[in-house]
Amino acid sequence: MTVALKWINANMMKHPWGWGVGTAVIKTSVADLIAQMAIEKRETVDVRRNVVFSLFGFFYLGGFQYHLYNNLFTRWFPGIGTRVVLTKLAVDQCVQYVLAICCSPPAPFFVPPSPLIVFSF
Repeated sequence: MTVALKWINANMMKHPWGWGVGTAVIKTSVADLIAQMAIEKRETVDVRRNVVFSLFGFFYLGGFQYHLYNNLFTRWFPGIGTRVVLTKLAVDQCVQYVLAICCSPPAPFFVPPSPLIVFSF
């Protein structure tokens, strides 16, 4: 492993929340840029929309989910093994995911309508 990779790994171990949030923001922003440029074939980037997606990546994916999976789930389901992993998976898919879909406001309230949206609210 090179010196740079060792430094990055040590830094990630020292600041896991910051790296998790940073990764989530970059991933969410790049995914939206790909959607805008490659799928929607836009000539210019909708910066407002990209900022909204980046904020979603920061607060929900980076902040809340980091806390949920790394703090709350380890407290609620201590230990290791197949049973613990399957329990976490079941709670994630059957409870957390359903609550995230049902309780979050739909994106059209924050982002201008896209020609790809088949339905509207």
